[in-house]
Amino acid sequence: MTMSDVENSFQIGDPVMDAAQGRPMVVLDAPDETVADWSDANGYNLTSNYANSKFGCTDDEPVVECVYVSDVRSEPSKTYTFPVSRIRLIDVHHADDGRRVGARAVRAFLVEAFVVATAEEREALKAICEAAGWASVKDEALEFAKAAGEVPEYV
Repeated sequence: MTMSDVENSFQIGDPVMDAAQGRPMVVLDAPDETVADWSDANGYNLTSNYANSKFGCTDDEPVVECVYVSDVRSEPSKTYTFPVSRIRLIDVHHADDGRRVGARAVRAFLVEAFVVATAEEREALKAICEAAGWASVKDEALEFAKAAGEVPEYV
């Protein structure tokens, strides 16, 4: 598999758990990259890692880059890349009608962007949203901006 053949279901900002250690983490990057791609690029074989092998890690599954959630007395010092088979999504997003942290951040950004954008810039923002797969988030952000009275109703 190549990077373009893999689809990663995790999103930046997702709260997750390392299933091997039971420790909470946050996803910092969810590239469309396989275990094999990452292993080749970084000179470390993720499939041979003992903890990863316990979860059936395969060369063709996606990876995620995470940071462990630290004690309030310490700062995170390092990021780690994991195969998705070792990661579990923490279901906090169900409290917001299924909206994940990343989608909330995108919507907040888009509301502000639509408010300050010119008509031409709004069209460009709409096109970017469509290309990025954010159509529903774009529509919601436009509604919020319109409700604030900052964007004309006809947009």
